[in-house]
Amino acid sequence: MHWLGLVGLSLTLAGLALALRHHVLAARYAGRHEARSATAQRGHDAGLDWSHGVLWFGLLLLLAGQIVQQLQRGAPVPDLVLSLTAGATAAFTLGIFIGRLLLRRQWRTAAGGAPDDR
Repeated sequence: MHWLGLVGLSLTLAGLALALRHHVLAARYAGRHEARSATAQRGHDAGLDWSHGVLWFGLLLLLAGQIVQQLQRGAPVPDLVLSLTAGATAAFTLGIFIGRLLLRRQWRTAAGGAPDDR
């Protein structure tokens, strides 16, 4: 496996573990019927966006490694087009999560808070 694919796979698994952790914590809070403050909810949502962003970035790197391997071995055009389409989809989805994080940062800065978002 190409080194880019290994890095992508590692980031994908890390993002999956982080997302799973955030979902388990959310289920725990829901099970206790405790109302979380708005700040805690925003922090949880931002953490979930970060974990999904890491997951999709890892998938994008994994697909980039696959595309490089296909180019090196001279794969048929339909296989290459399919991989490029999957890579574009991963890049688009990653862009959605990056946009959400940037929007959160902008809102926090506009509200007079610190610009760092966890």
